[in-house]
Amino acid sequence: MHKAHFRKQGDYWIVGLGDRRQKLKQAKGLDYLAQLLRSRNQEIHALALGGADSTSSDTNEVLDSQARAEYRRRISELRAELAEAERFNDLGGAAKLSEVLDEVEAHIA
Repeated sequence: MHKAHFRKQGDYWIVGLGDRRQKLKQAKGLDYLAQLLRSRNQEIHALALGGADSTSSDTNEVLDSQARAEYRRRISELRAELAEAERFNDLGGAAKLSEVLDEVEAHIA
């Protein structure tokens, strides 16, 4: 089994497997990867990786309420479009909109 390497050295990252290593310039993505590797088996919110205040207990609640509001808005739009398609006897459009509406509702369930 080969040993994996991932360490910061000055302004570079040394990444490799076994005796093969590559020197990579500093990049945000590598910092994010290092943070994820340090926190194995723990969920880390994308905002926390991006530098948002991870000590705020409201972060998940705000995002969840924003996401729920966006889903409710999208469902409302889809229902209005579906009603219009049905009113104009657009069976193909109604079927597609109904399918999308079902997917969105299933996603948030």
